[in-house]
Amino acid sequence: MKRSNSGFTILELLVVLMVGGVLTSISVSSFSAVRDRLIQRQSQRAFQAMNARARAMAIESGTYVKFMLDTAGDSIWIERNDTTLELVNMMTEYGTDIVATSTVMTNCFNSRGYADASCTSYSSMSLAGFRSAGVTRYIFMLPMGGMVEQIGS
Repeated sequence: MKRSNSGFTILELLVVLMVGGVLTSISVSSFSAVRDRLIQRQSQRAFQAMNARARAMAIESGTYVKFMLDTAGDSIWIERNDTTLELVNMMTEYGTDIVATSTVMTNCFNSRGYADASCTSYSSMSLAGFRSAGVTRYIFMLPMGGMVEQIGS
């Protein structure tokens, strides 16, 4: 009488496990690169949204509103009459480090929503960058309150 040996040998199982491990490591490294790019984009969107909120708050309240950036504290905030209305720490919220052409940057919006050049801390196009995992994506800040996102990547 013949014995039927059905199933896999230990060698076949080891080969399958090794191939699965290699494929998993490849997918995890690809996923982390995609995750880092998404974090940077999310940081840029939050930065742009705060700037737009500051402009909207100035129009709604009919007073000056400041949008401020501090690279030392990795923070952005909206301020009216020396009172902080909204604060976001980019390192704790998004895990990104802010880099910019100045340590502290201010963008003041008047009651009509225009940037006031006498209060804004920069007079030409400035850069604000968001660094995560050694890669930095930039937003170009324009003197009149506008922003242009980095093209590519």
